[in-house]
Amino acid sequence: MFVTNVIRWVSGTWLWTLLRYWPSSGLPFRIWTPILPSREPSQEQDIESNALALAIAHPEGEHCCRIQNDERTASEGSRLAEDFLPPTEIFDTSRTPNIPFWSLKPYDFIAEGATAHVYGINSAIVLKVPICYNNPDTNDITDHAAGIESLKHEKAIYDILDEQKFKHPNILCCILSIPEGIFLERLATTLEFRNRNRKNEPVNENTMMRWIKQLVSAEAYLEELGYVHGDLRPANILLTNQDHLKLCDFDASVRPGERLLTASPGFSQVSDLKTYQPCIASCSTEQLAIGSCIFTIGTGTEPLEDAVDQVRRFYYNDFPSTNGMIFGEVIRNCWGKKFRSIAELERVTNANLSTAFQDTNTPAMDNQELNLRLQECEEFLHANTVVEQTRDVFEHT
Repeated sequence: MFVTNVIRWVSGTWLWTLLRYWPSSGLPFRIWTPILPSREPSQEQDIESNALALAIAHPEGEHCCRIQNDERTASEGSRLAEDFLPPTEIFDTSRTPNIPFWSLKPYDFIAEGATAHVYGINSAIVLKVPICYNNPDTNDITDHAAGIESLKHEKAIYDILDEQKFKHPNILCCILSIPEGIFLERLATTLEFRNRNRKNEPVNENTMMRWIKQLVSAEAYLEELGYVHGDLRPANILLTNQDHLKLCDFDASVRPGERLLTASPGFSQVSDLKTYQPCIASCSTEQLAIGSCIFTIGTGTEPLEDAVDQVRRFYYNDFPSTNGMIFGEVIRNCWGKKFRSIAELERVTNANLSTAFQDTNTPAMDNQELNLRLQECEEFLHANTVVEQTRDVFEHT
């Protein structure tokens, strides 16, 4: 096999492997992905669980990207992933996530939601894009179309948030919006993941109170802007390394009076038990979700999570007991829809904080840090644009 390597420097730091002869590709030349400057291991790690995403050959010949808990460093995981990666011709014929940019690797894949994939750019930034697979089936095509609309809606919500002079410190910051997706700040973990690890990493009462205070504060702010979150649950609540809370995932946010886009068991009620259609958004639907989140913060478990009739019991207002719980009365009043507004709920919550509660300010992203993150996003896009342009030149040679 004849191999030709052309070394080219871009901006003094980028080294590209441009050409490789590949007879079976159908093209005279083929471009490899760029050899990027090595990242620090801490930036490659999945911050939540030190997980490494490796491309692993399926026993039946298919290839998939899996998350594996591993004590090895991220750099070792990177090399393993490279070893397991099949040739591009084989990789493209399997049902795998369609990686949106050349410099991203399978191990940069962080999470998959109902309509989006999330990739780590570095230790401070993630990229959220519509869900997309190579060689998609009919369902994948439908999911991709839904993902595009969902992300379009979330971008519109972030536009409204960005227009405000006051940036709420407990709402995830959008760094940059591009046609392919949105760059967001990267946090340590989710409340959902943290709850799974409560036995090994207990949460003290002061931290619980901080989370509850910050959660209700962010929700009251959304109410001021004329919106409800619409999909409030532990998976959409992020935590920093300093145990501060931030809301994320606003693709289901709507105005009161509009129909909710989703109904998550344990955190919402359906309008009926035949169609399971979501309810009309209101202060009542949102405070019910807040009550369930406070319950989860206090207990480490979701309301009725093991009940086979969870949806039915919530529909009939058959909620679990909150006796002896932190903010137990507040939870019951949320489930009973007793508060006339989230602002009223915030006042009651703050009044119920323990006298021993010690609050600390949430570290918000200031303009200096935002400009730095924006520069990193632009550098990432520029590097990938150079690769794409070079690839196009040689593919048409």
